[in-house]
Amino acid sequence: MLRERGAAETPHPGGTLLAHLQRVHDLLESWGARPALRLAGLCHAYYGTDGFRTALGDVRRRHELAEAVGAEAEELVYFYASCDRAHSYPRLAEGGEGRSATGSRACCPRRRPPCCATSPS
Repeated sequence: MLRERGAAETPHPGGTLLAHLQRVHDLLESWGARPALRLAGLCHAYYGTDGFRTALGDVRRRHELAEAVGAEAEELVYFYASCDRAHSYPRLAEGGEGRSATGSRACCPRRRPPCCATSPS
């Protein structure tokens, strides 16, 4: 799906978007992340982000990504795409709340599926 949407041809710092997405997936795998989190990492830029505006898919058609990777992974991708990273990252690191890229709502991963949880041992 990522290739079909042009990720292998989309420039990204350090190579192509597809290469970046694969590196993120592989890193999460090396950390022992659960499958849904690895898939979310593989697709984390699918809707674009506030730091990388190029989108592979349309947020109005979320069901398409959910069908490909599962509902949990898609929810994480959507959550990541909606965050204002410059505002949120420092606050989340301190246990606070982030905010959406539009600034219209607070976002906090503790209120969402546990983004950083690994597979049970």
